[in-house]
Amino acid sequence: MVSTTTPKEVELKRVSALGGAHTVLAQGVCYAAQMVSTVILARLLTPRDFGLVALVTSITSMLGYFGVDLGLTDATIQRKDLTRAQSNGLFWISVCSGGFFALATCASAPALAWFYREPRLVLISVAIAPSFVFQGVAVQHLALLSREMRFGTVAMIQSVSIVGGAVVAIGAALLGAGYWSLVAQPVVAALGSALAAWSLNRWRPGLPTRGVGLRSFLHFGRNVTMFNFLNQFARSFDKIVIGRICGAAALGYYTRAAYLLLLPLGQVILPFGKVLVPVLSRLQDDRERFRNYFCKALNAAAFGIFIPVAALMALSDDVILVLLGPAWKESALLFKVLALSALTQPLFSAVTWVATAQGKTREMRQWSLVSAPLICAAFLVGAKWGVVGVAASYTVTSYTIQAFGLNYLLGGTPINSRTILASVWRPAFISALVFLGASLCSHWTAASGPLLRIIIASLFGFLLAAGAVASWPSARKEVMGLWATFKLLRSPST
Repeated sequence: MVSTTTPKEVELKRVSALGGAHTVLAQGVCYAAQMVSTVILARLLTPRDFGLVALVTSITSMLGYFGVDLGLTDATIQRKDLTRAQSNGLFWISVCSGGFFALATCASAPALAWFYREPRLVLISVAIAPSFVFQGVAVQHLALLSREMRFGTVAMIQSVSIVGGAVVAIGAALLGAGYWSLVAQPVVAALGSALAAWSLNRWRPGLPTRGVGLRSFLHFGRNVTMFNFLNQFARSFDKIVIGRICGAAALGYYTRAAYLLLLPLGQVILPFGKVLVPVLSRLQDDRERFRNYFCKALNAAAFGIFIPVAALMALSDDVILVLLGPAWKESALLFKVLALSALTQPLFSAVTWVATAQGKTREMRQWSLVSAPLICAAFLVGAKWGVVGVAASYTVTSYTIQAFGLNYLLGGTPINSRTILASVWRPAFISALVFLGASLCSHWTAASGPLLRIIIASLFGFLLAAGAVASWPSARKEVMGLWATFKLLRSPST
């Protein structure tokens, strides 16, 4: 049979595969840097130090989603045609937006200190504010690199910024800077990202001009921004509630549990999103190829997320003890509860990939107007039972919202809820085996030390997963498909 794969399709596969490899490699570097810094800083600082800074970053992270990017990165990537004048205009919009929100952060610092009854938050907010400016300066350069599918360069920038921030934070903590080391980390990372983006992208902005057609970009970006902001607000509202009701120490336990869980998730979700959205945007008019690329990517993401999360959930007590130390044992139960909600993250991300690439930003905004208030209400209800109640309410709400949101956001696209479930149910079943095996093995080796239990139970769980894949033809075919993608990296360019 003669192959119907065109040279253009082969090259697109190769570019996307190479981009995925570069991004995954960068995520590995970032993961190592962040994990090492977390382990070290958890032993140099107290839960209250982490909670104190989290009181500010829970607010600034929302402003970052709302004010710096403005959805213009996705608009730049998704647009079929882009002129130099449009790039100039988008750059200056991002710079002005970053400056505005830096000033807004400084101006709102006294109100934030009053709300949490913590005067130290004034200086912390002022110190974090410059990160908005650095982000605004880098937005368009990074967007152009992604549009050109220079994923290796984007990955390098990400690695440099994260490693730089981690090194500075550890050094400051060793010198006795206390919570100021946590303040320096995001600022240094944002500055490093801006410097690296300008160094590795030769494009330089000119003066802005009128009448270059920015209205459509802003319309696209407005919907993406509102969607991102409302979702980020909902995901940060738990920290606001905990900080106000339970205090900085409880927030420290909660944020470290969430961070240790979200950190490995990001190593899978972020690379797929950064590579898949530009590729799917190029295929938005070819429904069959769009569907094929998406299903393979989602299946790979599910394998990469479900199985590790299942193992972490089974071994939560030992993981917290080994990584953070005995002072953080209260984070263990939170870690286990939040791990259940983490299983919905690939589905949520997959929906946004499809909707963004298909230009369905209005539907994204409308859905966030419904989902965000529901999540916030769940946090307020859960707060009656303390920090564990907040975590449990988020988990229950995550599954409920996903069940109702899939069909609405995917309507009219090549993807539907049945397509998504067909891509993830086998990884989900195998991850359940991993959880069961790791839990039983941890119980059998209770007399061993925590690190040894983690190693033995993890190996046993993953051996169960490997056996299930080997004996299950459909799952074996999916894994072999991933292997074929890696082999593509070694093939010569068309």
